[in-house]
Amino acid sequence: MSSNHPKGNQAATRKNALRSTSPFPPPSSIPQKKRRTEGTSNIYLESMQGRLSSPLQDLTNDANKENVYDGSRLPKPSSRKVAKNRDALKTPKIENKIARQPLSVGKEGDGVKGNDAMRKTLEEIQKTWAEKEDLQAKNEDLEGKVISLRKELEKTKKDANDALEKSKKDANDAVKKLKNDLFTKMMAQHKQFEDDILELASQNEKTNAKIKMLAQEKNVAVGRIRELEREREIATSEIGKISIQKKVLECEMEKTTSQMEERLQQKEEDVSVLTEKRNELEKEKEELGKKYGESWRSRQLVLASIKKLQSQIDESRSQLLEMAKDKELTEKTNRQISEMEAKSRELIAKLTEDQKKSEEEKEELGKRYGESWRERQLALANIKELHIEADKTKSSFCEKIAVILRKQEDMAKEKEELGK
Repeated sequence: MSSNHPKGNQAATRKNALRSTSPFPPPSSIPQKKRRTEGTSNIYLESMQGRLSSPLQDLTNDANKENVYDGSRLPKPSSRKVAKNRDALKTPKIENKIARQPLSVGKEGDGVKGNDAMRKTLEEIQKTWAEKEDLQAKNEDLEGKVISLRKELEKTKKDANDALEKSKKDANDAVKKLKNDLFTKMMAQHKQFEDDILELASQNEKTNAKIKMLAQEKNVAVGRIRELEREREIATSEIGKISIQKKVLECEMEKTTSQMEERLQQKEEDVSVLTEKRNELEKEKEELGKKYGESWRSRQLVLASIKKLQSQIDESRSQLLEMAKDKELTEKTNRQISEMEAKSRELIAKLTEDQKKSEEEKEELGKRYGESWRERQLALANIKELHIEADKTKSSFCEKIAVILRKQEDMAKEKEELGK
């Protein structure tokens, strides 16, 4: 019905004229997929921006953490989809000729509304194609950036792998060097400890031998001290006996001296009496000699008296001789007593000197035993300290080896993660 109507025919002819003069294809000739290109391109650009923003952020974070990103999480857009978007964006450029091209005008009032609608449609189409061109340019820029980012990521991945291999090699070399150094140090320390232990063992043997020798010397000294003590006891007993004998002799000497003094005094008195009698007899003899002429009887009496006096004189002489013998015996006893006192003094001095020597030997033995005991205790303490240091060094060496093994395991895990 619209074709038979005159106004409808005019509008149709005007539309056909516009379509023939327009540089754009008619909307019916545009495929359905190309009509939705704007929406799909916008969605694709937004998705690409989102996908690119996340790996870029990850790269920034990894760079801050001093780790290398291998680009495994970077999305790879489909080549077919990119080709479709490029084909969709390849549209003819809109020129300003459309705006300058005159429109066929019909009768007054006919097709005015249609011309306004067409003008608006053309403006929208121009705006849409301008946006499409901008999107195409942005898409090309983004594709270039994606390609450059891929190249950079591949280069970064290669550098990271090279750095990882180098760091692993350096770490292995460092671990080997550290192990060798630690092993060398441990062997040197172990050898030093063994030398110290052997030296201390030899010192301990020498100390034990010295202790045994000192013990033997001590036994000898103790035996000597006991002998000296026995000799001292014997000498003390002898001194006691000598002192007792001395006291007895002193008592006997005093008694004998008193008796001898009494006897001497008595003899002196007797001698004085006999001397007086002799003198008297001599006088009588002289008188008898003068009186030679007296009778024979008186002469015989005188001779008898003379003989008697002579016997008394002989007796007094014998008593005097006995008194002299007693005096010699007393002097001999005194000499013996003085000799015994001198011997006792010498024996006491000798015993005192031996006692001093034994005390000095005791002190010297005590000092020797104290020094040897202290030396032995110090040697044992040094051996214990060396054993403790060796145990500490072994434990520290084991801890260092465990730390190195843990580091190697961590590096292997990191390498596996980067390979993934």
